[in-house]
Amino acid sequence: MFLTRASAGEVVIPNNTTKGSQDPLPHRLVKVGLSILLAGWDRLPGRRLADRARGVILLYHDVPPAEQARFGRQLDQLLAAGKPASCDDMVGRADGIWRLAITFDDGLLSFDRVARPELDSRLIGASMFAISRLLRDADEDAFPTHEGRPTMTRAALASLAHTRHQVGSHGLQHLRLSLLEDDDVRTEFRESMRELEEIMGEPVTTFAFPYGDWNRTTVELARECGYERVYSVNPDLVGAARSDPFVFGRIVVSPTDWPIETWLKLRGSYRWVARWSHFKARLGERG
Repeated sequence: MFLTRASAGEVVIPNNTTKGSQDPLPHRLVKVGLSILLAGWDRLPGRRLADRARGVILLYHDVPPAEQARFGRQLDQLLAAGKPASCDDMVGRADGIWRLAITFDDGLLSFDRVARPELDSRLIGASMFAISRLLRDADEDAFPTHEGRPTMTRAALASLAHTRHQVGSHGLQHLRLSLLEDDDVRTEFRESMRELEEIMGEPVTTFAFPYGDWNRTTVELARECGYERVYSVNPDLVGAARSDPFVFGRIVVSPTDWPIETWLKLRGSYRWVARWSHFKARLGERG
């Protein structure tokens, strides 16, 4: 479904499959099977995850209108699995409480129109990482899109200030930072922070790497530019003994996930994917 306007001034949100959705069926089944084994391991005596990590952070991109009910059911699963938490509350080490934080990337209009009502009705906060140059004014005739999906207005983003929701940067233009010169990376960091702070009227101190693309140089540049935390797309546990206190991992979630996939992700059972990715990256460096 292509983006259209239903009437003057009204934007229709595409109902087609959300970005970041599913692997091919065989890959999904393998991931589920391995994650079930890890979930069983975690149930052995002395393996309680809440005593070894603070929780997990979920990453959504889009919630199409047709998936609103499924997204609501995922939030109900979250409430049954642990304590909803802000990204700020994920800072620290394990303390026996299993926390679950929700983030959204890209600043899409579907967050404001579809996801936020479901979150607010359950008193659950989320962190939105917005692409500052793709936010639009409400009265613009031609409005920006990201990968074919309409983005939020500046006013809609500003309405998140002083609520249970938080706003961070996803860059000026959603570029792969590892491919840029250092000065251009600094511009992405500093200008997106400045623009978002003008919209929000409050500090913006967190950054989510576009495409999950980062390296030690971009991490250090983010620190240099004043960010307090940055976020990747590696499904690591948060607050574990080996966790980086500056780089926080997240697990990609889609409203089209099977309930068993959601259940396993909420319990940190997909963390082996991050370790497998690290292992493959090391093999690539040696090769």
